[in-house]
Amino acid sequence: MVQHSTEDSTTDVVPSEFPKQLDIAQVSVYGLSFFSAGLFQFLPLVNLLHPSPWQRWIRTIHGMGAMYALLYRSFDSFLYDFSHRHVTR
Repeated sequence: MVQHSTEDSTTDVVPSEFPKQLDIAQVSVYGLSFFSAGLFQFLPLVNLLHPSPWQRWIRTIHGMGAMYALLYRSFDSFLYDFSHRHVTR
């Protein structure tokens, strides 16, 4: 039986290209790439929860530097205010 297609017909014998069948290798590669990208996005969270020893040292050094900078700024501000408070014109 031959099906003739007219301009009004909604059924055609011509196969459409959609949907395409994907092979298992392509699906696996895409799946693994999305999975590895997702793991890479959560890597900073893992580092915050379980920092390595050198990250702990860096955090300690940075904290001490920030504390010293705060003390220096406070003392410098005090000296600046003290030196300008007693200036008479």
